[in-house]
Amino acid sequence: MLTGLVSEEQLREERPEYLHRMRRDGRLDQLRFTVPQRDVDRLLTLGGSVALALGLALLVGIITSVLGG
Repeated sequence: MLTGLVSEEQLREERPEYLHRMRRDGRLDQLRFTVPQRDVDRLLTLGGSVALALGLALLVGIITSVLGG
């Protein structure tokens, strides 16, 4: 999710018409990417989790501030 990549199997299942059109137009190879290394994926997941936790903490602080007066 954080990398924006979709496997060909998932694409075949969810968007078969798009996959067919890319094959027909000869553009499928341009869309192929290598999967990020496991360490990079973990780092992206950690960064996303930290950002989400920080955002939720700020939201709770704002709501508490407004309601607490």
